Amino acid sequence: MEISQILKQVYKIDKESLKNYFQELDFINVVYCRELYKKRYFSKKEVNKIQKFSLELKKKNYKPLIKTSYKRGYYFEYENYLRRRVGKDISGKIHIGRSRNDLEATISKLIFKKRIFNIISKQINLLSYINKKFYSDKTFFPFYTQNQFASFLTPQHYFNSNILSFVEYQKKILNNQNFLNECPIGACGLDGSSISLDYKSIAKKLNFKKIQLNSHRSVSDYEYQLSFINDLNLFVLKWTRILQDFQILHNENIKIIKFEKNFYGKSSFFPHKKNIFLIEYAISISDKLCNYSYLITNSIKNSINSNSFAIKSTLKSLNTYFDEYSEFIDLIHFIIKNLSFNKVDIFHKKYENLFNTYLQNYLIMNKKKINFRNLNEKIFNQIDKKFSFQEILNENKKYLPKFFSKKKVNDIKKILIIANKYGMGSQDPKTYSSLKIKRLLNKIKKDIKNQ
Repeated sequence: MEISQILKQVYKIDKESLKNYFQELDFINVVYCRELYKKRYFSKKEVNKIQKFSLELKKKNYKPLIKTSYKRGYYFEYENYLRRRVGKDISGKIHIGRSRNDLEATISKLIFKKRIFNIISKQINLLSYINKKFYSDKTFFPFYTQNQFASFLTPQHYFNSNILSFVEYQKKILNNQNFLNECPIGACGLDGSSISLDYKSIAKKLNFKKIQLNSHRSVSDYEYQLSFINDLNLFVLKWTRILQDFQILHNENIKIIKFEKNFYGKSSFFPHKKNIFLIEYAISISDKLCNYSYLITNSIKNSINSNSFAIKSTLKSLNTYFDEYSEFIDLIHFIIKNLSFNKVDIFHKKYENLFNTYLQNYLIMNKKKINFRNLNEKIFNQIDKKFSFQEILNENKKYLPKFFSKKKVNDIKKILIIANKYGMGSQDPKTYSSLKIKRLLNKIKKDIKNQ
């Protein structure tokens, strides 16, 4: 294979990613030239030439720079085009006080930031949609632990508790002290810069919170990419568990959830079958997304600095990762949009034992002096002996208020559900309120805008 063919493969990338690269590079150059002008490295006339060049590129949507193959890299294509348009002297002076390594690190970080916040915004919109859809859905349904039904939940509580987990995960990414908010410009390879430019001002104009003080770290520390991918994959794992819940709740024998007709896929052989193949497909994407951590780890291990081919490989992998993540969120949105909960007869005999959980919780809340361990063992033994719920009540009536003995079994079950804070299984139901969830999501939206 000839070297030109190898390089063509190395620098092969989709047009949208190329456009993003040149857009960020051009944005950095315009900001940087203005700072050089303040220190009189550039004249007003020279700065105007750079700005005019930038406007022309934007109008042409960066098409003059986008090719099917590159001999050395994307940056050199930009530099050569700049030199032809504004002259060798001006294009050369842009390098004052910076290196190509810290420039590449800054470009990749700006692109990385945008893609992360786009994904988070998309995810927040999805969570807001879920919160709105199930805002007041207090339909009870049996829920399981270890693949066996254990108690009852409502859709409202189920989704709100999951949304709270997503909110906690996002705090790590939106932390103002993290690596995404540090600008690498001015690192200049390994030594840093002795040029007296206002790098703090440059960082602020490039939408960073502060400058990267450790110059060696600025151009060689790409582990932060892996850190954020792992953080995003926490969401993926959570979504996977929710999808697995849907699979179980949709089971033919359970039928707790259902989907709209246009969601299902037909069997090629059995005309009566309705396949929820999109959930399986979403789970397969989630597996693929989680495997990117290993792929990116290997690339970073082999990297030398921000301009090495290992890093170029990492950036390609990241680009594909974010595209597939976006597809994953769209798919989840479509699944949720078509999802609804059937009305389940929770008073059916097959769910009777689940009310023992409510009975135990009620006794614990209202009878503080009970030996709970002995009481639990006693109720477990009664369940093992196939006692009905009514028989268990009779056996433990000394712990219960007198009015319980005058009620029907179903009435007692209703009282127990209400006594247990509407089946939420939480000591603080306000934490799981839809209104509070809505406020939390709106706050995250504001935080993203401020990044």
